[in-house]
Amino acid sequence: MACFQFGQRKTVKKVQGNIAEVGEYALHVQSPWRIVKDDEIVMAALDVYRPQSGYEEDPDFDWDHGGNLLEERAKTFFENGTREYVVEGIYAEPAGALRLTLQGGFCLEILPCDSTKYEHWRLFKPGTEQEHFVVTGAGIGEPVE
Repeated sequence: MACFQFGQRKTVKKVQGNIAEVGEYALHVQSPWRIVKDDEIVMAALDVYRPQSGYEEDPDFDWDHGGNLLEERAKTFFENGTREYVVEGIYAEPAGALRLTLQGGFCLEILPCDSTKYEHWRLFKPGTEQEHFVVTGAGIGEPVE
């Protein structure tokens, strides 16, 4: 799952009891996604399965133990956590696709690609009791457990 944070940063107590810094809004994505600028994909969900740039494809590559291309590109894109992007526009499509235009000509695109009732993405306010806005392959509403 990819997690994106938006808005003012705040501190919340998580379910496990630990304290975390989060954005005013959170977008959790369980569908293919990508960040693009012009005609280039800057980074995308499947980059996690590729080794860092400069490394050969390796059949024994273990994406879950660091050194993957997504981690490398995210560090560059967010300048090791010091770079933030302002959302300039939000475009949603009837079948659940979502496009957030960001400052600097970047776009975050979410591309749901199955027709099930499983969750594609959700938008919510961390640390509050407000309802989550959830999108599944069957529309808007709570996903199948």
